[in-house]
Amino acid sequence: MPRKMRIIISKILTLLAVVVLIASCKKNEVKPNPTLRFTYSGSISSANDTLFFTALSKDANSISWNFGDGSTANGFVVSHVFHGYGCYSVSATAVNDNGSTTATIEVPFTLFRKMIVKSVEVLQIPPYAYGGVSWDPNDDPDLNLKIILPDDTVYTSGVTVNNSTTGLFTLNPQAVTYGLGDKISFEIYDKDIGSNPDLYLMGYANFSLCPPIPNSPSSLYNDSTNLVNGSLRLKVKYTWSQ
Repeated sequence: MPRKMRIIISKILTLLAVVVLIASCKKNEVKPNPTLRFTYSGSISSANDTLFFTALSKDANSISWNFGDGSTANGFVVSHVFHGYGCYSVSATAVNDNGSTTATIEVPFTLFRKMIVKSVEVLQIPPYAYGGVSWDPNDDPDLNLKIILPDDTVYTSGVTVNNSTTGLFTLNPQAVTYGLGDKISFEIYDKDIGSNPDLYLMGYANFSLCPPIPNSPSSLYNDSTNLVNGSLRLKVKYTWSQ
């Protein structure tokens, strides 16, 4: 076989090997599951209003929905009617050839838009400060309360509870306008004695506005919720209003 021909055949075989190697790599390549997020629009203030849900996924072949009330649907854009007040966990699942991805959001179906904290009762405090620092043995915890509202406004009670286990803060903070997924953070501090006292974070507990929303069309609604985070236990009393 002439040398020139051998060189040509060698190059062809090398090219074929590269093509086979690339194809093999692509075949074994692990592709990700579909991306997914979704939005909704429409009124959520009265029963029997229609909401429209839109799935945002660039690589999904299909979308299935679970509306949290026993109803389901399929499609990238769907509508649904909730027939009662409440907080519904709506989930969407995107599917393609590689797998599936599920996203869930809480949908509040209520005519209430504001919550006013009336009081916070400290049922139990941690034996150690947040992060494991022990308390000053010569100074029992003097409790101070801080509330961080959804818009990052910080409300300090201005009240010191001189009790190491329980206490009641009577509050009059601003009304909190409801928003999906909003959380209020309650932080309990220990205030040391002295002319320039230090504040040590004892613990915190978050309150989500969605799960406890009233399912009544009443114009004013009083409620309470127990919050627990580790050794910290709080009881929050509040009023819902329109």
